[in-house]
Amino acid sequence: MNSYLIPPAEWDTLRDELSRQLNMPPITTDRLAQRLSEMEDLLAPMQQLLEAGGDIRIEDGELVVSRLKAEEVPPAARALQEEISRRMPAVELTDILVEVDAWVGFSRQLPGLEHAHRGDEHQTRLLATMLAMGCNIPLSDMSRSSGVTYQSLWWTANNYLREDTLKAANNVLVNEQHRQWLASYRGDGTFSSSDGKRFAVSGKVRNARALPNYFGMGKGVTQMIHTADQYVQYGTKVVPATLRDATAPAARRCAG
Repeated sequence: MNSYLIPPAEWDTLRDELSRQLNMPPITTDRLAQRLSEMEDLLAPMQQLLEAGGDIRIEDGELVVSRLKAEEVPPAARALQEEISRRMPAVELTDILVEVDAWVGFSRQLPGLEHAHRGDEHQTRLLATMLAMGCNIPLSDMSRSSGVTYQSLWWTANNYLREDTLKAANNVLVNEQHRQWLASYRGDGTFSSSDGKRFAVSGKVRNARALPNYFGMGKGVTQMIHTADQYVQYGTKVVPATLRDATAPAARRCAG
């Protein structure tokens, strides 16, 4: 813990509060004794379960766990699935982008660097570029599938999709989702979890590190993705690929 998580000096001040949040005793040995007692209490029922045979048993000294059998879906559950599908039909991702933008206007948070005439097709180019970058689709492929020229997509990406503008647009979406009544059933939006995804990079990148298991002879970085307890991604952070995911701080979100 001292090497990878919380420094000793900081741990002394956080111990009681974190222990309360996790519902665990603040003394490590007390927690180990608690877990040992729980394990001893479970040994007798486990022994009875193994001796009885059935789906969990011992055969020739090996533990055998039978495959779970699929349960028949009740008619009421099938009817509910059909009703949900009827009310929420499958739609194109592009249609969702256009409709959500009409609701909340997140694209208004994407001002350009150059004061050039946008033209009638500006919104189409902007959303097509966002879709390409969000889904990791090369702009050349998006150009072929959308009919928008590659040069237009490239110009839009470089002039409108910057870190500051994307953060502002994402904040609009996060806060709008937070205001929906359904989101409150998942959490209050104040806690988050993080997960890292590793990417190989080329050139001189300050955070890039060598990690042969992932990058071979090259280098790469880890993109930490922060997800709030309401299941909305509110931010990312690029860290060295050799940094443990658990040590990268996850920011708290305050919607408003």
